[in-house]
Amino acid sequence: MRETLALVDKYESWMDGTCIKVGEGDLITAFVSGSRFAFEESAAYYKTVNVYKFSRHFSEIHYVPFLEAYVKALGNNEYYEQVLRVNTMLDEPEIKAKRLNGKLWYEIDDIQDLDIASSMFMEDGAEKMRTMQLRYGGYWRYPRLIDFCYLVNPYFPPQRLIDEMKANYGMPRSWRRGAGCCVISVLGRMSAMCMTRSATITGLQICRQIKADNREVQKLLTEEGIGLRTVFWWMHEQPVYQKKGLFKDERYPNAEYLARKGFYIPSGLALTEKQMEKVVEGVRRVMANMSYFESI
Repeated sequence: MRETLALVDKYESWMDGTCIKVGEGDLITAFVSGSRFAFEESAAYYKTVNVYKFSRHFSEIHYVPFLEAYVKALGNNEYYEQVLRVNTMLDEPEIKAKRLNGKLWYEIDDIQDLDIASSMFMEDGAEKMRTMQLRYGGYWRYPRLIDFCYLVNPYFPPQRLIDEMKANYGMPRSWRRGAGCCVISVLGRMSAMCMTRSATITGLQICRQIKADNREVQKLLTEEGIGLRTVFWWMHEQPVYQKKGLFKDERYPNAEYLARKGFYIPSGLALTEKQMEKVVEGVRRVMANMSYFESI
């Protein structure tokens, strides 16, 4: 029985916040804050779910005394994980990890997190997809969800490019800090190879004579089992900027038209022949019911 534990899950790229390292017997050997996060070590990280169980012994002997000392020395404006990080340096740290092993969870800090979590925990598949498609931005916060409707290149960067950048600019952390300069210096010699592997994006727009907008098309294609992504709403219409009083009374008719009438259909090198045929036939059936579309 683990009297003192922290719920954790294997780190994935969409997660942020405090991570940990787990040693023998599931003992937590280190708490890794965002400032100490090292991407080259991320395969060994677990993300804290911010749910803990402390035994009376741990609280009285370890956590509370260190917490009081920490507050006295550094004040109240520190994360509680900093105290736990100090505890992991003890000879007998006590606190162990309880792995969730892929169980569905999401940390909610603000209204945007609540919106994402609400869609993730929906049981109705069609409603879940509809809610996700109504969000601003991409699908990167949804684990293991592949989005074929936006420009992607699953073959970039190729291993040869990574190896050359490591050789010329040191370890990955160093070239991340100056990625712009590093990439420019080597892409010239490798652009031909990379261009042959680039993916494409297929955009359509509904002609002005048709009253339907991209949300209606999205609904019809979803019924065909085909996802699509609507064109982003442009900055002057996004709520976050409007709440800050930006772009007040500004109008951009062409951008507003595309935001309501434009969309992307699944495309890219990762699609199989059967999947491409399904997309084509589905779009044809929807087009037959809505007169015609125009290519963006």
